[in-house]
Amino acid sequence: MTKLTDVPGVGQSLARALQDAGIEDAEAMAKAGEAGLMAVPGIGRARATTLAAAATATIAGAQPSAPARSATRGPTAPPPAAAVPEGEDAADGPEWTTEERASTLTVVRTAPRPATKPKAAAVAAAGADEMTPARRAADGAAKAAKQAKAERKAAEAAAAKEAKKAANAAAKAARKAKKAAKAEATAAKKAKKAAKAQSQAKAQKKAAKEAKAAKARKKAAVERADKAVKTAKAKKVKAKKAKKAA
Repeated sequence: MTKLTDVPGVGQSLARALQDAGIEDAEAMAKAGEAGLMAVPGIGRARATTLAAAATATIAGAQPSAPARSATRGPTAPPPAAAVPEGEDAADGPEWTTEERASTLTVVRTAPRPATKPKAAAVAAAGADEMTPARRAADGAAKAAKQAKAERKAAEAAAAKEAKKAANAAAKAARKAKKAAKAEATAAKKAKKAAKAQSQAKAQKKAAKEAKAAKARKKAAVERADKAVKTAKAKKVKAKKAKKAA
């Protein structure tokens, strides 16, 4: 009986999962095949194919890549050393006929090959087996943290954009208010200037009126003085005539 952990790509957690599914050793694993292994939680089709091949190779005492290497030895390659009985020299064994060699070569060449290299598949299976719940939780937490960081950056960018937009609007409103205040000040200045001009015109008009009245009063005074002089002169002449007549 071969232990499950002797199969490449089978760790402690996967071994426990296989045992829970009723697969106790490598022989049972090879017997279950791809379909039986796919029934174990966490094992997909590709991994089931790789594990079944690895279990078969482990039971046979060879790596899964041994058939592929046999195909490169050419038609004259002798049978594997494991096929020679113990205590018997390989040179003393039965010789292969041409038909046997051709048949063996045909089987090797037509044997289905895994989609990936056996060693690479075993390493990948071992790596997948290490995905314990704790590691999956850590990976999930890392992804959540990364997503939260991205969302936070997006929110900060949106807030900065809104703040910039509000600042621009406030600056625009301030410029508009400043312009309105300046226009109001200019209007007030013009009104003050107009009032001053109006006041000056009114004062000038009043002064002209007063000057005209003064001129009229002066003229009347002159006329009264002339009249008084004439009256006095007439009285003097009359008195002189009266004296002369007497």
